[in-house]
Amino acid sequence: MTFKFAAGFAVFCLLMAHGITVFAEQKLGTNEYVVLEEVYAFSSPEKLLQKVDTLVQDEFPFVMGVMPVYQHTDYPAMTEFTEVVRYAQSKGARILLHFPIVQKENAEPQEIIAILKKQQSMYEEFGIYPRGILMGEDEQEYSWMTEELEDFLPVFKLENPGVEYYVRSLKETLPLLRTEELPEIAYSYKAKEIPDDFDFQRGILQDFSFDLAQQNRVLIGVGIVGIVVFTGMIAFARKRNKKDFFRKDEKDERD
Repeated sequence: MTFKFAAGFAVFCLLMAHGITVFAEQKLGTNEYVVLEEVYAFSSPEKLLQKVDTLVQDEFPFVMGVMPVYQHTDYPAMTEFTEVVRYAQSKGARILLHFPIVQKENAEPQEIIAILKKQQSMYEEFGIYPRGILMGEDEQEYSWMTEELEDFLPVFKLENPGVEYYVRSLKETLPLLRTEELPEIAYSYKAKEIPDDFDFQRGILQDFSFDLAQQNRVLIGVGIVGIVVFTGMIAFARKRNKKDFFRKDEKDERD
């Protein structure tokens, strides 16, 4: 018992040393939400569903910041992802559009808004209704866009990224968002079946990557066969040379 206490105290001190405030023994406040900040469409839906179920079971109000998706929205992985997000939404999760990754210098607010509008429309087609825009730690440099972005949707910022909530059942520290209460949209959840013969309609780059992977498998197979043949040839040659060598020694001894 003493060892467990010491180990727990050591973990607590380690978290505190890294500037993380731990709320392991208390419930969240009325206007506090655990944040799943960067939720990508093509990550594991099973792991995301596990997190959602844990947060729902432990009655944690939470926010999901869904990342933009620009292509392959008809892929089975996208269907699985949106079903999990819809499920989370039906359980009370507040869905926010995550601020996009900006790869262009001097991006203008209207460009960002155009991206977010497309994302909103796309998610709504899947029955997901984002309630705002989430700006994380990496987006603080774009805070000057806030006023213009709020003409489209409310902006919610993780202004204190060092303040996190330790969820014991997940054994993780997650960002904590303090804000006015976000509206809840309930939506029914029903898993969709994905056909085994789904046509991925890959482009040229995807086809090239697929063909290259196939060729690599063929080359590996040919290489393995070559190694086996070469090893057999060495073994045969060694056996034959050994036989010939001993025959010569026997002949020399008789002479």
